[in-house]
Amino acid sequence: MGGMGKSSLLRMVYNDPDLLAVFDCSAWITVPHPLDTPDVFRRRLNEELTPGQEKTIEEHLREKRYLVIVDDVLSQEEWENIWQVFQFRNDKDSRVIVTTRREDVARHCAAAGHVPDGQELIYELKPLNDVEAKSLLCQKVYKKCDYTMPPDMENQANYILKKCWGLPLAISTIGGFLSNRSKTSIEWRNLHEHLGAELESNLHDITKVILSSYDGLPYHLKSIFLYLSIFPDNHEIRRTRLLRRWMAEGYIGKKRGMPVEDVAARFYNELINRSMIQGSKASRGAGVDRCQVHSMVREIILSKFTEENQLFLIEKHSNDIPQSKIRHLVVSRWKNRHEKLQNINLSFIRSLTIFGECPACCISHLSKIATVASA
Repeated sequence: MGGMGKSSLLRMVYNDPDLLAVFDCSAWITVPHPLDTPDVFRRRLNEELTPGQEKTIEEHLREKRYLVIVDDVLSQEEWENIWQVFQFRNDKDSRVIVTTRREDVARHCAAAGHVPDGQELIYELKPLNDVEAKSLLCQKVYKKCDYTMPPDMENQANYILKKCWGLPLAISTIGGFLSNRSKTSIEWRNLHEHLGAELESNLHDITKVILSSYDGLPYHLKSIFLYLSIFPDNHEIRRTRLLRRWMAEGYIGKKRGMPVEDVAARFYNELINRSMIQGSKASRGAGVDRCQVHSMVREIILSKFTEENQLFLIEKHSNDIPQSKIRHLVVSRWKNRHEKLQNINLSFIRSLTIFGECPACCISHLSKIATVASA
C-alpha cells in the first residue's frame, strides 16, 4: 500500500549532497504506468541524464559511477523492462535503488543483485507503532512531538490514529488538516465519525494514493477488492468465508488446470502480497486465515462500490433509498426499518449480509429474494 513513506525516506537520502558527491551522475525516475517496453524507461532515463546528446544512455553510463532511483515499480514485468536497460558492463560500483509496494516484486528486483535470497538488499518499511504515530500527530498538530494532550483530546486522537493504521501519509495529512481546525474533542470526534466525507472533500493526498493503488490492480483483482467494502470497519474477515462468497457469487472465473478454490486462494494471496489487505492470524500450513481492510481504504472502496450501484448499505440512521438495481445489500445496526424494504427493488440482489441484530420479519422477507450471509 502507498503512504508508508518509501519515497519520502528515499528522497531524504537522495537529496544528501555528501551521498551524491560519491557518484558521477544520478537520476530519479518515477515509473510511468503502464511500462510495457524497455524503450519507455530508456527514454525517461535519457531525458534525465543525456538531454540533447547523441550518445545512447548505455554509452553514457558505461564509464560512470551512477545512482538511479526507480520509484514505484508495480510488477515483475515492469522490472524486467527496466532491468534490460542496464544490461551493459559497468564495474564502477554503481547503484540502482527501487521502491515497490509488493514484496514479490522486491524479491524479484533483489535477485538481479546476485545475493542469495536477496534479503540483504531489501529494506521493508513497517507501520509506525502507537508511540511513533502519536508523536507524528502531535508534531503536525501542535508542532511539538512530545505535546501532552488533555485526556478528552487524547481519547479522540487514539480513535483517529486507529483508523490510520500507522501509515505516515495518513497521519501527516490528517494532522495537517487538524492543525487548522479547532482543537476540541468535539471537532476531532466529528472527523473520525465522518471520515469518508472528509476524504472526499479535504484529504485529497490520501485518496489519491489509495486510488493509485487500486488503479494498479489487474482487472481480475479489482472487483473482489471492492467486494471487501461489504464488511464493517476493523472487521476481521475469515479467509474461508470470503473465498466461498467470492466463488458462490461468480467473482472467481475458472482457469485451465486449476480448481476454482485454488484460483480464489491465489487471488486472496495476491491482495495480501500487494498490501491491499492486511493478513492476520496465520495458521500452520493454512497461510493467513483472516484479513482486514485499512479503515481509510475501506471508506474509499465503499464509496466506489456504492457509486457503481453494486452495494447498498442500510445503517442505523440510514434514510436513503437506492434508485437503481443493486447487487449486494448490507444491513448494519438496523432497527425499526422494516418499512424501508417495501421501497427497495430486491429482484437483482445477489447477496444479503447482516451485521448485528435484525428482526426476524426482515430476514424472512429478504431471504425470499436473496441468499442470506450472516457475518
